[in-house]
Amino acid sequence: MRSRFVRPAVVSALLALAFAGASTWLAVTQISATSQAFAADSTAEQPGVSTLGGDPAKGKVVFEKNCVPCHKQDGTGGIKLIATGNPSRNFHDGAWWKTKTDAQIQHSIETGFPKSGMVAWKGVLKPEEIKNVIAYLHFKFQPKAAAEPAAAKK
Repeated sequence: MRSRFVRPAVVSALLALAFAGASTWLAVTQISATSQAFAADSTAEQPGVSTLGGDPAKGKVVFEKNCVPCHKQDGTGGIKLIATGNPSRNFHDGAWWKTKTDAQIQHSIETGFPKSGMVAWKGVLKPEEIKNVIAYLHFKFQPKAAAEPAAAKK
């Protein structure tokens, strides 16, 4: 008699644990996804931090090897690559940082500016290298004041 009542109780308990575990896993997954989305949004407002991730130390190596000839070691740019083109970007320009997203910067690096003489780096640099360069640009050159208006909106 005892086994007739114990087995259904054990099965019920195991099913309850399985459903509780699944709902806990789902809740944790949703919290994690929400936290990651919030972190991505909040880093957009922090000077020196890229929303794309990337390693600034690795980005420095790529920047020094590929970007310094036009943007200079100190990031001030100003070099005209072709007579009819615009001078290379000054990465210390706070107004520029206020108007550009990391996705736009990534697109600019990937596609270049042929009319100004900047080559397209897509296919030359790996996607991770481009993300690392963007992280380095934020870390090294983004003025702190460039992110203040976005932070003030909160």
